[in-house]
Amino acid sequence: MRETDFIGQNKEKWVEFEKILHSEKKDAEKLSRLFIESTDDLSFSRTYYPNRSVRVYLNGLAQQVYQTLYRNRKKDKGAFKRFWTQELPDAMWYARKQLLVSFLVFVLGVGIGLLSSAYNPDFVEIILGERYVEMTENNIKNGDPMAVYGQTSHLEMFLMITWNNIRVSFLCFLMGLLFSIGSGFIVFTNAIMVGAFLYFFIQRSLFWESFYAIMLHGTLELSMIVLAGAAGIALGKGLLFPGSYSRLQSFLLSARHGINIMIGVSAFLVIAGFIEGFATRYTDAPNVIRGTVILLSLTLVVGYFVVYPFRRAALGLTKPEIDKETINEAQEKLLFEKIKKTGQIINESWRTFTKSLTGPLVGSAFVATIFTAFLFWFLGETYLEFYDPFLFSSGLGGELESLADGFWFWDDANNYFDYWSYFILFPLTTLALIPILIIGSNSFKRFAPASSGKNNFGITLLNALITAALMSCCFFASYGAIIVIPFIWPLLILSYAAAELENDFFFMGMSSAFKSLKGNLGKTWGLFLAQGLVLWSIMAITSTPLFYLIFDIIGTNFAASIPWVDKLIYILHTWVILFSLGALFPTMIHSFSLLHFSNQEIANATELKKRIKSISFKKRAYGLEKEI
Repeated sequence: MRETDFIGQNKEKWVEFEKILHSEKKDAEKLSRLFIESTDDLSFSRTYYPNRSVRVYLNGLAQQVYQTLYRNRKKDKGAFKRFWTQELPDAMWYARKQLLVSFLVFVLGVGIGLLSSAYNPDFVEIILGERYVEMTENNIKNGDPMAVYGQTSHLEMFLMITWNNIRVSFLCFLMGLLFSIGSGFIVFTNAIMVGAFLYFFIQRSLFWESFYAIMLHGTLELSMIVLAGAAGIALGKGLLFPGSYSRLQSFLLSARHGINIMIGVSAFLVIAGFIEGFATRYTDAPNVIRGTVILLSLTLVVGYFVVYPFRRAALGLTKPEIDKETINEAQEKLLFEKIKKTGQIINESWRTFTKSLTGPLVGSAFVATIFTAFLFWFLGETYLEFYDPFLFSSGLGGELESLADGFWFWDDANNYFDYWSYFILFPLTTLALIPILIIGSNSFKRFAPASSGKNNFGITLLNALITAALMSCCFFASYGAIIVIPFIWPLLILSYAAAELENDFFFMGMSSAFKSLKGNLGKTWGLFLAQGLVLWSIMAITSTPLFYLIFDIIGTNFAASIPWVDKLIYILHTWVILFSLGALFPTMIHSFSLLHFSNQEIANATELKKRIKSISFKKRAYGLEKEI
């Protein structure tokens, strides 16, 4: 059958199909019947017209109906079981060498903690802190060495301990971005604390009493730190040793395996927190019961995270499909006029961002330098009133316990947005945001369709100024900014992205963005929160005491007589945080630019209309067929 005859024969059916799709009330039976017929037509066109527009049109039409029919379908009931029986064990198999490294680092740290405590009487106090040692000494005198576990309510302790353990574990994982060394460092410092802690009770002939109390929850807790270290080391390995893959592909592979491991770690840490919050406090419980729980916990960890993955590999059950999926994801062609999910937008925004790093890195370095120089010139000798005087003291004063404490960088960064105390920060922040916004939009325009992004510099500068000023105003809410920003910033960034992509002024872009927000407002806020969490997690690395230690080492190489050397650690800290914020924030511009394309496709069906118009007809001319 000729293509023109095929189209003429089915055109009315397809028109009816589209009417049903776009109507508010859909006849489910008719929709299902038409879906079957359209897929039959699609199969026919794939066979006889594989390179024709009609096949593309029918494919898009079938996809829309499929999404309409199955949007609310039940999730795969086997997904949960498959994760725990296949995906997580397979991830552990891929990270088996990193698990061994993490375990050896942990054992080495415990040994150093024990030996250092034995040879230096002050080491325990240095590591655990004078206050903790004094409190525990008093508890021992009162006949209850483990009284610390009963000082708060069951639920409060469970929540506090669980949150802290998950926080430290994710910090350990994220530190793998520092080429695996960061994760090893967190495991090592935690192990030193464990060694010092054990020696403290060995020295006082309380080893077994402390062992039964601490290892009741510690068996799971310490094991999960080792596993988090393995996930982090695997993450860094993907960056360091890509092998036959591209560096992006290798990183995606290791990140996916690491995230699977961290999901399992988080679940086990909840169990450990429950035991610590509700059971550890009962120190008078029979040792047989506590020993049984410890043995079962150890058997569970070794059996599930070590033996089971090896057993699956030995039987040939380990599946590499996740690798293929990830590589395909990294190689997927970027399509703009397409409806996308939040996860797709985040993945693609990071793909475009990593391919245009020069502008964000150079621009953020310039902005951070100017901001830092002006800030310290303005503050003068009063800079300690601006900063927390104890900001670096815990990490550099000898208490290694604090080396694992940092996770949320906001405690360090919020000083730069304290407008009520230092109003000069408002125009300074606004001016700093302008080049970051411009760089973010320009770096995205490299990948956008040719019709986008032809604004002259004056309009772009005005749009960035308006957006930056409105974004900065949100910080006047002080601590309320954490509530205001998630609601206001997504709309501002989306409006700016729309204005830049549509070659228009900011408020016209806002109008365009708002028109396409119907039904997509939740997705817009969700994208901001999801992308914000990714950025927040990466920024957490800048707040770790490991960085403070590096700053301090740098500072010791300058003579004390140099006038600004006392400010050096604060200058470096300010620059690193501002540079990181400026370098990473363009990913948010990329995300909302992609979201604008997706929203426009939902609202206007631009790509669908193009496909319909592209369906061609033929006529016979001198025995040949030609397009008209």
